[in-house]
Amino acid sequence: MASYAGRVTREQALAALNWESRRSAAYFGVLNRAVATRLGLNATDVDVLGLLGVTGTITPGRLAAIAGLGTGTMTLAIDRLEKAGFARRVPDPRDRRSVLIELLPGRQEEAGDLYATVQQEGGQIYAGYDDRDLALIADFLRRSNDMLRDAAAELLRRRDG
Repeated sequence: MASYAGRVTREQALAALNWESRRSAAYFGVLNRAVATRLGLNATDVDVLGLLGVTGTITPGRLAAIAGLGTGTMTLAIDRLEKAGFARRVPDPRDRRSVLIELLPGRQEEAGDLYATVQQEGGQIYAGYDDRDLALIADFLRRSNDMLRDAAAELLRRRDG
């Protein structure tokens, strides 16, 4: 396992960040597919669950747009998530013609249990950093995630327009 602690050039540090970001994305994908299999879902369903977890209650159309999925594909994913007890459609209080998708608490705990080992081991990793380091890492991740969200949205806009 590579360690990036110590004296490195900025170029080396940037290369390491880019490499480790790629590894993180790849292994998150593998982990999510493993979780999907254990829950009897498919990878798209777990992606949608993850998005619901960060967006909160949302319209199916907006969720489809964020996920880069067609409305038909999103409808099927929501149908599967409803059937499996992870989410439900509820009337939109602002527009009676529309529905919202919300997470249900019951099976979320089951899904969370599958990520528990990762969270525990993450806690052990975090223990090696002081509060200032953790705040810096959290800021980096927030900014990186915002950038990824915006980059995906831009690519999807180009596809659609």
